[in-house]
Amino acid sequence: MSALAWDSGGASPVHPAGRPEGVPLRAPIHPGRFLERQYLQPLALSQTKAAELLGVSRRRVNELIMGHRAMSADTAVRCAMVFGTSATFWLGLQARWDAWQAWRDLRLQMATQPDGVQHASRPPQAPALSPRCPPATPAQPSAAWA
Repeated sequence: MSALAWDSGGASPVHPAGRPEGVPLRAPIHPGRFLERQYLQPLALSQTKAAELLGVSRRRVNELIMGHRAMSADTAVRCAMVFGTSATFWLGLQARWDAWQAWRDLRLQMATQPDGVQHASRPPQAPALSPRCPPATPAQPSAAWA
């Protein structure tokens, strides 16, 4: 397998503009933010009321709106039923968000390669966590359990 060379402009051997087909040019809106701006706010629905209508926890709705949770297939079906849309509409929003995030992470990874070349022998690095979502820390056992 040959190495993929990336120039400083981000162009790839797969796509001359550097962005594969299907990846949005700009960061798309997160499905949760779209839900809030296009449905909850115009309908004057609180997160609590939306959670009741969707049959999910308020925390789940809040995490979705804040961008800390993805639009799952279950949530997409629930939104489709409550708001009269299709589940594929909501899943499409999530797919666009995921594709753009993956492309952004890949560009950042390519920018940190010392020689600017992605080598097939290098294992892929884990994507960086969002600064909004710090990694979970394991619980420390209390002195009473020691």
